[in-house]
Amino acid sequence: MTTDRLAETPAMRSLDERIALAQRCRDCDDIPKVLGAGTVHADADGTPIQLMHNGLRVLAGGYYGDWMTRLITLCRGHHEPQEERLFHEVLGVLPPDATMIELGGFWAYYTAWFLQHAPGRRAIVLEPDPAHRAIGETNLALNGLDAAFMAGFAGAGDGPPAPFATEASGTILLPCFGVDGLLAMHGIDRLDLLHCDTQGAEFDVLTGACDLFRAGRVGWVFASTHVHHISGDPLTHLRCLALLQECGAVIEAEHNPYESYSGDGLIVARFGPAPAGWRPVPISIARQSEALFREPVFDLAAAFAQRRAAVPGLPDRVVSGLFDTLLFRPADPAGLAFFTDQLNQSGDVGALVRSILQSPEFQAREPQFAAAYFGGGGTPIRGAMTRTGVRLVLDRDGPLGRAGQTLLVPDDRVILPALLAAGGWNTQHLAMLADRIDPARIYTLIDIGANIGLFARQVLQTFGNVAACHCIEPDPGNFDALRYNLADYPGVQMHPFGLGAADGTARFFRDRENCGNHSVHADAMRDRPFT
Repeated sequence: MTTDRLAETPAMRSLDERIALAQRCRDCDDIPKVLGAGTVHADADGTPIQLMHNGLRVLAGGYYGDWMTRLITLCRGHHEPQEERLFHEVLGVLPPDATMIELGGFWAYYTAWFLQHAPGRRAIVLEPDPAHRAIGETNLALNGLDAAFMAGFAGAGDGPPAPFATEASGTILLPCFGVDGLLAMHGIDRLDLLHCDTQGAEFDVLTGACDLFRAGRVGWVFASTHVHHISGDPLTHLRCLALLQECGAVIEAEHNPYESYSGDGLIVARFGPAPAGWRPVPISIARQSEALFREPVFDLAAAFAQRRAAVPGLPDRVVSGLFDTLLFRPADPAGLAFFTDQLNQSGDVGALVRSILQSPEFQAREPQFAAAYFGGGGTPIRGAMTRTGVRLVLDRDGPLGRAGQTLLVPDDRVILPALLAAGGWNTQHLAMLADRIDPARIYTLIDIGANIGLFARQVLQTFGNVAACHCIEPDPGNFDALRYNLADYPGVQMHPFGLGAADGTARFFRDRENCGNHSVHADAMRDRPFT
C-alpha cells in the first residue's frame, strides 16, 4: 500500500480477518474444554447446535450467523477470548446464590454460563431486539436453564416507551430501564454481577448506576465499550473507566476497542474487598494495527483533511501573519510547514501563538518586540494576556486610529473576531455620545473596567475635547494591552485595580473565551468557561 492509499483503509476488517484475529489470542488455551468443544451437530429435530467450551449448547449461527459459528469452531468453543478468560475466573469466586443482570443479552451466552452448575443463582436479561431475545431464550431452554427475559433498552434510568432502532427487527417502541429500576423491580438488594454490552449506551448506563456502586450494591461489572462509530464518542472507553474509578471501583482488567481481539473494549471492575481466592488475571493486548476497527488516527486524519478543505490556505495565512507580527520576518518554509501542521491538528490559534512566544527565536527578539509595542525600548512583556496577544495593523483610517497604527488584542473568541470583522468595537456608542457631547466644553473620561482600552481609544480618537482620561482595569494581562493601546494619547492615566464599596481584595473570575468579560461577581460567570 502506498502512502497515497492509506486514507482508503476500510473502517473495519473483513470477517475472515476478524476470525483470524480471535484465533491469535491464546488467553483461553488453559481453560478446561469438553470433548468436541466448538463442533456443530444436528439435534433430534434437525436444529443445528454448536457445543461451547463449557458444554453449553447454543443455536449454531444464532449469534451473528455462519461466520461466528466458524470462529467458535476454530477457537474450540470460545468467541471472545479476552473477556471469556476473565469471566471464567470471576465465576469461580461468586457465591452459589449470586445474582446477575445482562444488559444487551442477545444470545444470552454469559447468562447461561453464569447459571450453569449453580441452580441457586438468579439472572435477568434485558434485550431490545425480539429476534435476538428469542435466540437467547432458546439457548437457555436448550440447557434446561431459566432467566427473567425483559423487552427494553438500557439507559441511565427508567423511561416510558420510545422508538428504538434494533439490529434485526427494525425500529419499535420499547421502555428504557436503568440498573436501579431493574433491581427494585426484581427485589434484588445487592447485585453480584452486572454485564453491560449496550452498543454505545454504556456510559449512560454506568452513570445511572453510580449511586449503586458507591453504596456497595454491585459486586462486579463487565462493561463492553465501543468505538466512536457506534457510541458517537471517541472517549467512551476512557469516560467509562474514569467513572468507575470515581465510584470506587478497582479495575481488575481493561482494554480499549483497538486492543481487542474481538472488536469491543472491555472493563472488568470490582467493588469492595477482593473475594477469597481471587488473584489478578493477566490478559493479552492486541496491537492497534491488527484490531478489528482501523486505528483512530485514520479518522483523525480524515477530520484534518476536512478542516483544511473547508478553508483552503487559511492556516498558511494565519501562520504567515503571526511570523510577520511576532518575529518581524516572513515565515521560512520549514517554520511555515511546522506551525501550519500544528494549527491544522489543533485548530487552536492561542496554542500556536504560545508556541511561537516560547520559541528561542522570540526570546532573542523580545527586546525588539517590546520596543515595537511600547516604543523607546520598553520593558519586555510578561503579562498573561499579551504573551498570547496579536498585534493588529489598521489598514485604513477608522474609529480606532489611522491607517498603519497598531493594536494589541487578545487571541480570544469574542474581541479579536469582532475587530477583524468590523474594524471597531461597539461603535454605536460613539453615535450616542456625538448626540450628547457639546463641542464647546472640555470633558474627562473615566472608564471603569477599561479592558484593553478599545472604548477609551475610540472616544479619544473621535472627540478632540476629551482632555483627560482615567482607565481602571484590574486584570494584569488586559492592563498590559491597555497600556500599549493608549500609549500615544496624552492625558491618559491608567490604574491597575478594581473599584468597589471598600478597600480590600476579592476573588477574580477570568472568562477563557472573552477577555472583556472578567468579573469579581460569580453570577457574571454563570454558564461561562472561567478560571
